[in-house]
Amino acid sequence: MTTLQLALLRLVQLLANYTVDHGGTRRVTSNKDSSAVVLTSLLYGSETWTLYRHQIRKLDKFHLRCLRSIAGIKSQDRIANAEVLRTCGISCIEAFLLQAQFRWIGHVVRMSSTRIPKQVLCGQLARGKRLPGRRHKRYKDGLKQNLKTCGISPNDLNSAPLAGASWQSRCQDAMDDFEATRFDAIQAKRQARKTTTIRTTGQ
Repeated sequence: MTTLQLALLRLVQLLANYTVDHGGTRRVTSNKDSSAVVLTSLLYGSETWTLYRHQIRKLDKFHLRCLRSIAGIKSQDRIANAEVLRTCGISCIEAFLLQAQFRWIGHVVRMSSTRIPKQVLCGQLARGKRLPGRRHKRYKDGLKQNLKTCGISPNDLNSAPLAGASWQSRCQDAMDDFEATRFDAIQAKRQARKTTTIRTTGQ
């Protein structure tokens, strides 16, 4: 765990107990308020990250650890991660990453072609060669994969974000569908694991 994650986790533990308002009285902090403070720092600049699956799992693990600390849920309670998210009323870390990326890419597409961010995203090297071995994952690769995961065609990326409000609404609907599908997949996997355990125990 990095120094930043340790500091954020300590902040979560403090916020989970109380915050002090202007009158000096202590009041319990809500899950969303505490998570907003942590996620703002943890995911700063995440719209430009190129992440592998194992890195997303690490972020998700830390996110859930913070939520469990805020909600007072212990490992002995044996509550699934999906139930923790539902109890706290907050999205999974991958949904936050996708939302930030789609919002930023829509902003870049609407930029003028003379802007440096758009030139870097859409441009290609005039010369040079790739080093031997497996190619590293590029930002464009991750973006296309995320768009397909959320049911958005990569071919629509050049035109759809031009309508700002429509693009935001479409991305929000895609996020809702993504979370619902993810939750159903987790529940199905958990149920299958329980069924296998019962059969093994019965034998």
